[in-house]
Amino acid sequence: MASSLKHRDVPEKIVLAPRAGLTPSTRPPVRIFLGTEDAQYRAERVFVFSVEKHRDPARTYELHLMKNIAGFARGKWRTNFTNYRFAIPEWAGRAGKAIYNDVDEIYLVDPAEMFDLELGDHGYLSVSAEDTSVMLIDCTRMAACWNLETASRKDKSELLKDAASRPGLWGALDTGWNARDLEYRPESSKVVHFTLLHTQPWMPSPDQYSYHPHPFGDLWHSLEREADETGFQAFTAERPSARYAAALALAESSAASCVTGNTPEDLTAFVARHAPRTILACAANASRAPTSPAIGASVTSFSPAAGAAWPAAQFDGVIVSDLLEHLPGEDIAWTLAELFRSARHFVALDVAASDAPVIGVPDDRDPCLCLRPMEWWRQQVSAAARGRIDWRLDLRSANAPQRRLGALEAISHAASGEPRVWLLLGVKGGDNAQVFDLATALGWPYEVKQLAFNPLHVVPSVLVRGTLANLDREKSSPLAPPWPDMVISAGKRSVPIAKWIQESAGGRTRLIHVGRPWAPLGWFDLIITTPQYGLPARSNVLHNTLPIHTMEREAPDHRADIARWQHDLGALPKPHIALLVGGDSSSYVIESETAAKLGAEASTAARKCGGSLLVATSPRTSDDATDALEAAIDGPHYFHRWRKGTNNPYRAFLALADRFIVTGDSASMLAEACATGRPVSIYPVPGRFESIPGTGFVRDSIGQWRSSRTTYRGTPKQQDWIARFYDRLVDAGLVTPPRDLAAYHERLRADGLATIGITANGGLQRRRELDDIERAVERVREVWTAPRSVGRHTT
Repeated sequence: MASSLKHRDVPEKIVLAPRAGLTPSTRPPVRIFLGTEDAQYRAERVFVFSVEKHRDPARTYELHLMKNIAGFARGKWRTNFTNYRFAIPEWAGRAGKAIYNDVDEIYLVDPAEMFDLELGDHGYLSVSAEDTSVMLIDCTRMAACWNLETASRKDKSELLKDAASRPGLWGALDTGWNARDLEYRPESSKVVHFTLLHTQPWMPSPDQYSYHPHPFGDLWHSLEREADETGFQAFTAERPSARYAAALALAESSAASCVTGNTPEDLTAFVARHAPRTILACAANASRAPTSPAIGASVTSFSPAAGAAWPAAQFDGVIVSDLLEHLPGEDIAWTLAELFRSARHFVALDVAASDAPVIGVPDDRDPCLCLRPMEWWRQQVSAAARGRIDWRLDLRSANAPQRRLGALEAISHAASGEPRVWLLLGVKGGDNAQVFDLATALGWPYEVKQLAFNPLHVVPSVLVRGTLANLDREKSSPLAPPWPDMVISAGKRSVPIAKWIQESAGGRTRLIHVGRPWAPLGWFDLIITTPQYGLPARSNVLHNTLPIHTMEREAPDHRADIARWQHDLGALPKPHIALLVGGDSSSYVIESETAAKLGAEASTAARKCGGSLLVATSPRTSDDATDALEAAIDGPHYFHRWRKGTNNPYRAFLALADRFIVTGDSASMLAEACATGRPVSIYPVPGRFESIPGTGFVRDSIGQWRSSRTTYRGTPKQQDWIARFYDRLVDAGLVTPPRDLAAYHERLRADGLATIGITANGGLQRRRELDDIERAVERVREVWTAPRSVGRHTT
């Protein structure tokens, strides 16, 4: 039995039947074969959900999960599922059609649209004869060269050559069915393929790659959030995996994996805190169900191995041991969902785990045991709880049950109350505005701590750690107990102060930082950043598109001023195009020639649409550039030359313009224009060093070089050791990536918020609703209720 659990003989099959109440379609079932592996559990679920979301609800869909299949030597494969695709004709009965997909893909349309295509005389369709990551296969035609025997014996190149040697066997598939990374186009792409391994949004191999945000990662994350909100699972209590019953039977008859008979004192305190009257005790074998540490509680023992349905009733608490570690990976998520559904107040879990950082090799004695590391279990339990109920997770070594790897506890939103919050404000108005806006959106009471600094603020944070050495105490707000539960900061200068507060509070203060941290990433519970700062993707880093900004904060103060400008500009023909101009900075320069070209191109765009320009320069726009810009404007316009103390129409232009042209040197102006929801065009301006010979190496820092390397298709290359080493320096706070506004522009374009260059239609309409502030609030609240470690590694 153990051997049959470790490897499958055939792919795991999921059937999405016609939905209740609909007349079933008479068309044949849509058959999809998915190449996958254990480490891709998140990607696998989201792929299946993308099919469920877009499918014809009256039709049957069969999804065959190809992983851990016996009879294949996978040692030389690039992935753990490389050759499975070539056995599909055999597994499909050498008849009919079948689709093949890699697990790192999602559907944006109904897969039946591909399945119903005519193959003509072809045996398979794909975007190229060599790229078989998405295929429509005629299983009868292809069985002669692609079958179980050849797929298990030959390598991929041989199998592709064999097919290519047969004239007409391959046929072209529309490229929209396999949009690889930057090839994604919202108007034509039907399958998005996340091929760039170090940008895969679900980060499956943290031991191999230093992950970075994918430019279209929100497509994947939005699907996962929707699956979470709807409670979707590929497998359920009514539809468990094929190995579920056998795994439980093996666990029921085997020795307990991690039951020690010892109840940790902190677990007893956790249970007693809830004063339960009824408890559900679960284990693979009912005779080994955990005893309750709560005196006087009525305990009901339950073992799913007995074949009984999960209890319909709710209990005050649920205690589990010697169960979850025995289950196939496909069944853990829905089992956790059942456990949390059964509990009113708390769930306590005792699980045998691996102290290795990644999913490992199955144990021959119990093939479902200890595939999963500690962090994997934490993610699974957190996802099941979703902040709604208290939980505790005790993790023990599978090889030495007496060895306690650690313990985590989490309190629910309802029980956690509101934290005591301090806002650290510095010298930069933009940083302070983001801190204020985040605090306002959170809705928690807060105290403002205004900070002033002395010259020691230039010392790198990593050298001084938590200190007040850079603080001008006489000019700053007092910092004294009671210490806050949370600190929100922004900018380099406040970092040592925030760290000092946390250390003074005994480590219990959560640190939230906005922008660039200028310090080790691990110092913070959450960093809220944007693309231009180039931070790697980490569990404590939220990559938003735009800086935190709420227009509502400023609207009341400017309402009367906006009304006056609306009256004054009323005579200008519409649409009104706001031309917002930055200027010289450490990275960019707008010279007279650039300004004149900008004025001419903006005037042409206004004439084409019969509108007018509303021009506003900034403090960084030089007099020469301003003169050249104004001279080049040709057509109806209002021109504001920035002068200190004059009435600046910038805010009014943001409120009144129908579309925007913004110079690419200003991240803040671009953010505020995009936040309006109206079309935005980014006007690229030259980098300061682009025309100076010999500065290419300096300009192209390691971080920028890392993102500029491309393949023959124009998509980024896979990450190399230099990039991983560079990210280690960033993680350690030894390097702060240079600001890369080109990456910021590309993210705005990718999100449909702006076009690069002045276009005929004045900029794209928004492709998705901006939810940056909502995502930031959600993540900060998760930080407040996140599980805390309550146990140490012991033996």
